[in-house]
Amino acid sequence: MKTLLLHIPQINNGKREIMVIPMGLFSIADYLYKNDIDVRILHYGIQKEIEESFDLNRFIKYNKYKLICLDIHWIKQAKQTIECIKFIKSNSPDIIIVVGGISASYFADELLKTIPEIDFVIRGEGEYPLLRLIKALESNRHSFQNIPNLSYRIEKNIKHNKVTFYTDAKFYEEISHSNFKLLINYDKYFNRLLYADFDTSKRFGIRDSYKNAFFYNPGKGCPYNCIYCGSHFYKKSYIKQKKGFYFFSLKKAISDICNSYSYRIDVLRISFDPDPERRYYIRLFNELPNSLKKKIRLIFDCFTLPSEAFVKSVTSHFRDDSTLIISMETGSDYVRGKINRPYFTNHELIQSLKKILKYPLNIHIFLSFGLPFERSEDFKKTLEILNTITRLKNIGITICPIIVDIGSQMYEFPSKYNVSILYNKFSNWALEEISDDRTYYKTTFLSEVDILNSIKSLRNSYE
Repeated sequence: MKTLLLHIPQINNGKREIMVIPMGLFSIADYLYKNDIDVRILHYGIQKEIEESFDLNRFIKYNKYKLICLDIHWIKQAKQTIECIKFIKSNSPDIIIVVGGISASYFADELLKTIPEIDFVIRGEGEYPLLRLIKALESNRHSFQNIPNLSYRIEKNIKHNKVTFYTDAKFYEEISHSNFKLLINYDKYFNRLLYADFDTSKRFGIRDSYKNAFFYNPGKGCPYNCIYCGSHFYKKSYIKQKKGFYFFSLKKAISDICNSYSYRIDVLRISFDPDPERRYYIRLFNELPNSLKKKIRLIFDCFTLPSEAFVKSVTSHFRDDSTLIISMETGSDYVRGKINRPYFTNHELIQSLKKILKYPLNIHIFLSFGLPFERSEDFKKTLEILNTITRLKNIGITICPIIVDIGSQMYEFPSKYNVSILYNKFSNWALEEISDDRTYYKTTFLSEVDILNSIKSLRNSYE
């Protein structure tokens, strides 16, 4: 059955967000390909940039796709993705529509009850369930009760099969996350600035844009329980690991990184940091081929303050324009201790930054305001730490509101954290363009307007 994996970004008044294809689409594509399924990935946003008159309906019919699987990973995609699904079904009613991803998994029941154009939802990991579904459809045996992780309709009833398929390092050993030939126009995808979540141009005269970037996490899950992060829901439901995470084997990670470089990709963005000692990464960097030494720019999200051993490893193996990102969230040590993220004090942060600055390495800080337990008087603490960091050289800072992830603890248990969530249904999120300049929640102490005004004041102070 000819299959298309389709990624729909958020496109709003010419601004494009969620341009990065989730890693899972690449592993699903490779798994299907290795099981003799005719499969390709299409990035709708990139295709429209290449060809403004691109007609998705004509493309689907010309290539004779029978099944289309769309990711609804981040909730910001909701509106455009549902509109696209309805467009596809209105023109090709026999096309099988499957959705997956974190948001689709969380709202699986509502999606099937309210959007008749969706035929199936895969909850959690999708490689094996999607293959089983395709095989069942190909054989015309429309019996789906034994396919794990699958949600679907039986007449007017919604059926949720048990989640029994989980991935681990062994499963991914022979699956590539860098088989980019399966992505239509992969060269145009990687040659574009996909995601600039920080920008130091105003202060340093440079832009931290990263074209040719491989967004790669060499593992899954997370040991932490930050109250605003959707990994809370996903790992408890779909990661069958006692410690809540696992790393890929070094062999597989090295293969993925080396293969990506063969596509002329020379920026590696990692946002997976479950081990404070970072022993896995130090070994991984040491075992990368000498031919790659100092040829790749690393952009690494540090969940905890980096050790000097890790900093030395980064500077020894990657380009001097590599960047370590540290999210401190708030200037209040007390609040930082209440939000279940890896803890460090402001003093410990400043001491760590001073040590890192001795090395040829960039630093970028993420700062926010308006978290649960944060009061208006905490604004002064955040402003003070912002001014302290600003006095240090070569440190970029992004100040932005936190948008609560679907399935986070704040989203699932708002009363526990004294917050009010604006939207609790998928249909609410799918009705409007989700903005980066909103929080979609308020706290006991701060309204959404209070939060946004405080963010604006911090930005003005920095700029």
